[in-house]
Amino acid sequence: MGLIDTSLQIGKSALLAQSLAMDVVGNNIANAGTDGYARQVADLRTARGIRSTEGLYLGLGVHPESIRRISDAYLEQRLRDARSGSTALTVQDEAYQRLEGVFNELSDTDLSTIINEFFTALNNLQNTPEDRSVRRSVVESAKTFTETINLLRTKIDELRKGLDTELVGSVDTVNSITSQIAELNVEISKVEAGGAKPGSATALRDRRDLLLSQLSDILQIRAVELDSGMVNVFAGSDPLVMDNQSYELTTESSLDAGTLVHSIVFESDGRPLTIKGGSMRGIIDARDTGLVEFINSLDEWTAAFIDGFNRIHSGGQGLDMYRTVTGTNGVDDPTAVLNAAGLDFAPVTGTFDVQVKNSTSGETRTFRFHVDLDGLNGDDTTLSSLIADLNAQIGAYFPQITASLGPGNTLDLTSTAGELAFSFSDDTSGVLACLGVNTFFTGKDSTDIAINDRIDQNPGLIAAATTALPGDNSNVAALIAFQREPLDSLGGTSVDAFYQSIVATLGIRAGAARDRSLAGTAILSAIQSQRETLSGVSLDEEAVKLIQYQSGYRAAARFITTIQEMINTLLTM
Repeated sequence: MGLIDTSLQIGKSALLAQSLAMDVVGNNIANAGTDGYARQVADLRTARGIRSTEGLYLGLGVHPESIRRISDAYLEQRLRDARSGSTALTVQDEAYQRLEGVFNELSDTDLSTIINEFFTALNNLQNTPEDRSVRRSVVESAKTFTETINLLRTKIDELRKGLDTELVGSVDTVNSITSQIAELNVEISKVEAGGAKPGSATALRDRRDLLLSQLSDILQIRAVELDSGMVNVFAGSDPLVMDNQSYELTTESSLDAGTLVHSIVFESDGRPLTIKGGSMRGIIDARDTGLVEFINSLDEWTAAFIDGFNRIHSGGQGLDMYRTVTGTNGVDDPTAVLNAAGLDFAPVTGTFDVQVKNSTSGETRTFRFHVDLDGLNGDDTTLSSLIADLNAQIGAYFPQITASLGPGNTLDLTSTAGELAFSFSDDTSGVLACLGVNTFFTGKDSTDIAINDRIDQNPGLIAAATTALPGDNSNVAALIAFQREPLDSLGGTSVDAFYQSIVATLGIRAGAARDRSLAGTAILSAIQSQRETLSGVSLDEEAVKLIQYQSGYRAAARFITTIQEMINTLLTM
């Protein structure tokens, strides 16, 4: 025991240890900007000593015990959870921002402006009810109104379709990531089972942690590391990765609120995936809850507008009378009671009048029809019984006017005599509006609202009056008042107030989504800072370590040089 077998060994171990430590520092510096990289440190331990001839224990230098990856499993899981939560909230925030852009309120083309322009046109008609050019302007304003509603609904549906496309695309991403994690599990297990210390596969673990982070952006996951070095990955209680096997996902489609949407299931058995966070959760919440809320509100408002406006219009008269009219709404069964016959809007017990005019003789006769829908005595009105009643009363005086069942189980009323025409008035039952007779609008909601083709072709049929008296504008006055009239179908609010509540609700929802997104981002940033403090690379700290290990290396080299000089002295004695 002496200079050769002890001192040189100590010097050699010092050189190798300092060199290894500098390599680790260099690797840290090289990966300072690498996503997912966790800082590494070289763990150096005192080499096991030996007993000298003098009975003393002498150290044999330094031993590189391991290269340790600085990472905290609990902190990494918290970070993944924060990423999932923040991403979900960000997706919802972006969806509401896009929806605000669709409504585009406070612009010159928003629906609020278009509504006001339509009622302004009606006000002009009230001033000059017999001016056909004014009537045409009402028609054009109404067409702009209905087309704007249709476009608004189409754009919201497109937002939903876009989100759904993102959701479907994320399934392939998840499948790719889970497959890579399963492969890395195998590689890490092999490396660390081959005599290397647990955690030694640092680069592979960095790569796997990065994949877990990317996966947590898509959905909330829980990673459980096994003694073998593998991780099992769960979404809720559903396994996505177990040891070396990943479980593939796929999609199933269904129709929701008029749009084809997809849900995520396991490919093996069709079980629905548990989704509690990430972009998937944000997409589903925005697509199926956030946007659908406004689709439902828009549909509710549009339906109330169609029904309420038509009930007033169908009880009025225009400049021109009808010689033939076919309802735009059919029943499922002509023999079914009208308030249970599948109509989009339900009539009630009441009456309506039909005026028949002979243009040759100037004779006008009025016929009143009763609509019984009280559910008593088994004699409630059906479409078939209404047709029979029309033929019985009108046909007794004017056999040239006949009522019949039109295409699609609609009501058809036609005069075969050129001198005979007819009009409608005083409908307290709403049956004419529900059957689409003498109506201004067609459709049932925001998807199909449109102006009645008969009105578009002949604005003289706009029912601005309730009588045949010249200058009568009483019905258009009622149509104008409808804008601010409380409606039972809208919970006692008017169409004007209800639409403004839709816009206000959107602003509230969007503001809340933005606040939640900012809060989620702040939480994520705080945890990322904690992770960076623990696992990130500080170039300043690494520079200090580099100088430290460089000095150690020089000192070790100087030590070996000194020992070599001592050996040479011995040899020359």
